[in-house]
Amino acid sequence: MISLRLPLLALLALVVAPVLPAQTLPTLTQPFVARSLQLNQGAVAIDLREHFGLPDVTGQVVQIETVAGSFNFELFDDTPLTKANLLAYVNSGRYTNTIVHRSVPGFVIQTGGYFSRLPFEHIPTFAAVNNEFRRSNVRGTLAMAKLGNDPNSATSEWFVNLGDNANLDNQNGGFTVFGRVLGSGMLIADAIAAYTRFSIGSLADVPLRDVA
Repeated sequence: MISLRLPLLALLALVVAPVLPAQTLPTLTQPFVARSLQLNQGAVAIDLREHFGLPDVTGQVVQIETVAGSFNFELFDDTPLTKANLLAYVNSGRYTNTIVHRSVPGFVIQTGGYFSRLPFEHIPTFAAVNNEFRRSNVRGTLAMAKLGNDPNSATSEWFVNLGDNANLDNQNGGFTVFGRVLGSGMLIADAIAAYTRFSIGSLADVPLRDVA
């Protein structure tokens, strides 16, 4: 499992049901074979991945860690360019120590753009990825952010849809939905969206917590 870490500054807060149907607890998929153990035989290794799985989840699962808690999301295989793009940022560590820099309650929370240090600095980006719009931007889905009037301009920034945002399907070539939040993960997203928002430098609607 890949881990996306999004720790915030001490005062900064971050991120994004029904959620798309997905079970949180693993289910037994392959029964264990009975075996006999003898004294002094030594350790016996069992790979639990061969015996447990998440029903209805067929794509790669990514975990995002925030100061508000952690949640998992599934990557869709039919948006291969976008999937590879996101994993490139994950594997390069470019999402480590970044923030949720935009929060619009009932709409989206957006991340993947800025380091958590002040003044805010945009992370280095790879080449833009071609648009792969296939699914509607409904609540609980993840989609790529991009520049206006340029469908193929998505790089590192992405957002979680807090509501059913079908209007995004008809703008700028449609916003590519590349994954879905699993289980109760939207509780974390909604908690982040509930933080008070502030303008800091060139960024507006930055969610903050523990601000006097």
